[in-house]
Amino acid sequence: MLVYRSNRTVYETGLNIVAHTCGDRKSITEVLSRHSPAHLFFDSKGEFPRLCTLSLEGAGTFYPPGEFVGKSVDVVSRDGNGRFRSGDTEVYCRWTQALQSATSLLKNLSCENEGQQKVRLTWVVPILVVPDRRLYVVDFEDDGTQGSAPTTVDRTAFFVDYKPPSFESSGMPFRFRHLEIMTYSGIKTFTEQITGTDSRDFLREQLNERICYQAFACF
Repeated sequence: MLVYRSNRTVYETGLNIVAHTCGDRKSITEVLSRHSPAHLFFDSKGEFPRLCTLSLEGAGTFYPPGEFVGKSVDVVSRDGNGRFRSGDTEVYCRWTQALQSATSLLKNLSCENEGQQKVRLTWVVPILVVPDRRLYVVDFEDDGTQGSAPTTVDRTAFFVDYKPPSFESSGMPFRFRHLEIMTYSGIKTFTEQITGTDSRDFLREQLNERICYQAFACF
């Protein structure tokens, strides 16, 4: 699989997460204001939505501007006659399945906040897995010139901007901004990052509570 990448634009940065709340506005505000100025949440007297979309954007997110991100993909294989062929039809079917699987996780999110947490944040990451040494990237500069030869990698992000059908939450419409494409080795490393001894530091960096909580100011 060969992924063609270019610099991520400001429009292509960031990610959406799903937030659950439990309790009245005062009790939830007390939690939010531990990391953000309390006055951000007192402009409205209505209750916070029980399920809402928060948009995290900019340089402090997992998908900052300026990084190379996949924009198109090509898969080279042989047909029944042994001739080479290329295209994205096969991989499109596979990444559609990955997005649909991630969507099913969203739909299965319980509106009941387990453990009665006042605020619970959920980050769902769609992932397409390919065999080791089968993932290549080639990077292009903003002027269209090729910046590097095809190189093997274990992970790359691919911009999809996919809105899951029939998933409703308060706030802006939820979208999967990116699809992760990883090799077997890449997903092992990624899993260790989010579940291993350094997982708290990784998640604290990617889901910074101060940034997440400030996103509640729109409600």
